Amino acid sequence: MKLKKSALKIGLLFSIVSFVLLYVGIHNVLGQTLTLQNYIAYVVFSIIVGIITAGFANSKSLLGLIVFTIAYVIGFITMISSFMSELSGWQDLIGLLQMMMTLIIGLVLGIIVQISHHFYVKKRQ
Repeated sequence: MKLKKSALKIGLLFSIVSFVLLYVGIHNVLGQTLTLQNYIAYVVFSIIVGIITAGFANSKSLLGLIVFTIAYVIGFITMISSFMSELSGWQDLIGLLQMMMTLIIGLVLGIIVQISHHFYVKKRQ
């Protein structure tokens, strides 16, 4: 399956935004010093998010992409808000776990919604 330019652009956009939000959240909001391992982890995570969104966009899974994007926005909002709250030093771990759990739930729901829509359209024909 050939990757479309629009899907590549969407995946790249999500990757860049993910990296920036992780960097801003952890470095600026939490005030932690970042190491090379942090940057590598951010890049790997951002690439994974970009691949997921590019996959949804490339397969014309608009509903799945919308559900994943909503989960993406909610996940990063909850991560940043956890970072800003005072949780006795646990806010960084809790924020990252909330964000990742929300993204996983969004991915699974996006796939379920897209498969359900596919079978619904197929049944109507």
